[in-house]
Amino acid sequence: MQSSISWVCATATYTPLIDAVALPLSGGSALWLRVAPNVLFVMKPVPTKAEMRAELERQIQDYLQTGGVVQDVPRGISGQVDNRNLFGAIGQNPPRQERTPVDEVVQALEARKHPHNNIKKNKRPRKKLLTDDFGEPLRWVWVED
Repeated sequence: MQSSISWVCATATYTPLIDAVALPLSGGSALWLRVAPNVLFVMKPVPTKAEMRAELERQIQDYLQTGGVVQDVPRGISGQVDNRNLFGAIGQNPPRQERTPVDEVVQALEARKHPHNNIKKNKRPRKKLLTDDFGEPLRWVWVED
């Protein structure tokens, strides 16, 4: 059976390749890439989903052949001894503490941030569009605020 093998390289930068050699290893094969006379990179194959499924099926069959038994557990039965909700304590928070009001402090800080709010700017007149009752433009007028 022909299997497609995808390879993962551990280098983040591009380096020119001198030669490549595929060598068998205990866990499969590896591709050795020579990028310099004394520099080798190892690329290990990434197993495909089909290969992972086949390996899992093989492990299950080995377990069953050596005397392992898979129990049929009814739905709703928990593996916990006391059958309590493990995630029930996550939503329980301590009671809220009363907070100290600091409105005056916040207002004082805001006033220091913007000290020039009371100074009026000398505004120039601006153009305003006058429209009729239907929103059609009539003319432009100069308005002083």
